[in-house]
Amino acid sequence: MDRPDVSDGESAKPVNFYNDALSASEQMLLGAAASVEGLADEVAALRARLATALAEHPEDLKLALYGMNTLLRMVVAQYRLSPRASKELAANLSLVLNNFADQLVPSDR
Repeated sequence: MDRPDVSDGESAKPVNFYNDALSASEQMLLGAAASVEGLADEVAALRARLATALAEHPEDLKLALYGMNTLLRMVVAQYRLSPRASKELAANLSLVLNNFADQLVPSDR
């Protein structure tokens, strides 16, 4: 597997680790996919696919359980806080608590 050398000191963007395993059309989507944060799009796509699969195969309990289990795991992962979201939450809570404290005991006293 030939990989372009991006360690020449320039500020070139490193090649995605999975680039060589992707088709040409998938490689074209890679940049846009890398910029997406969170799982909302994936959860929505899975819900749509699951609905289609269940409509086409309503008797397939194994398919339904597998799809629903996958959806459940994705939703749980979606609601876990990333380090960035955790820092933002801490900063916002700090602001709220400081504002609340200022209401209780004004700073001019």
